[in-house]
Amino acid sequence: MNWLKKSFKKCFIILSALSLFNVFSYAEIIEGGIRKEIKQSSKEEYKIPEKEVKYSTAAILAYNKGIDYFKNSEYDKSIESFKTAVKQEPRFADAYFNLGILYGYFNNPSSAVISFNRAYVINKKDYEALYYVIKSNIDNGDITAAKHYYNKMPKDSEFYAKAQALF
Repeated sequence: MNWLKKSFKKCFIILSALSLFNVFSYAEIIEGGIRKEIKQSSKEEYKIPEKEVKYSTAAILAYNKGIDYFKNSEYDKSIESFKTAVKQEPRFADAYFNLGILYGYFNNPSSAVISFNRAYVINKKDYEALYYVIKSNIDNGDITAAKHYYNKMPKDSEFYAKAQALF
């Protein structure tokens, strides 16, 4: 009986390790990482306290569905869900950011530039989005635009050095 317990224990350890690998492997695929799921504070709307922006339940559900698809490596469905979220809520900066990450990964820098730029225009303090606007412009071969956006990056931002290293 003791050997049976040891065998089950070894199987459990191996399965746990494999499940951890599956959980973390998708994060390594997409360079910048995707923004987190939004927790809904009520059934009808989600409120961001800084700007009093309200998102509809449908937009939040589409956004969270996009994250779930991303976690399951269903990237095409993830893109469609984020597109649905921004169609319903055109000021949904995190949805635009996640679209940019996916477009960048799938070697579509012009769409990535548009998505990251929209995220940055919605939230001028989103320096991570600004960094990716710069990176996507460089990937797209538009150094002039990249330098233009680089000049908007505050020197005290944590992304300033990363942006500087791109040139």
